[in-house]
Amino acid sequence: FGTPLYLYSRNVVLRRRDMLRRALPEDVQIYYAVKANPHSDIISLMGRLYDGFDISSGGEMKKALNAGNFPEAMSYAGPGKRLSELEFALTKNIGSISIESVQELYHIRTLCKRMKVTARVMIRVNPGFDLTQSGMGMGGPRQFGIDEDQVPEVIACMRDDDLIDFQGIHIFSGSQNLNAQ
Repeated sequence: FGTPLYLYSRNVVLRRRDMLRRALPEDVQIYYAVKANPHSDIISLMGRLYDGFDISSGGEMKKALNAGNFPEAMSYAGPGKRLSELEFALTKNIGSISIESVQELYHIRTLCKRMKVTARVMIRVNPGFDLTQSGMGMGGPRQFGIDEDQVPEVIACMRDDDLIDFQGIHIFSGSQNLNAQ
């Protein structure tokens, strides 16, 4: 097969899924982050094992759709979304789009008006705290998301908007933190 060669064990994937399910409350939904491994066979397998997909680009969205997964079970997050990617997400009825800025909300609203659709939107909140034990912290002053003190104003802006279906908030405070406390 040449080098480098990556081998994935379906049995290991299934065991890990079972461990994760047992560790979490029954009503928690688990979404697979496509950026972790965007190989089409992996995406296809994960689509059968988990509740949905976390996608962060138009390419990841297309890969997840091409692998036969339901667009309603996808959450599109990440900075720098192109207008063409937002339009594609709206065309495909992607489950939710996390906005990173008020400007992105404006773009989505404009597209919805032109396309005569409604967007399911979450607000990516940039929390005021920083997890010091995370390998990669995303709280505190950052370029991602809307600062927590601006969130009430953004929610109020969406409250009576027929083009925006507010779904909730999205917080990514850090990763690689192995300390549960």
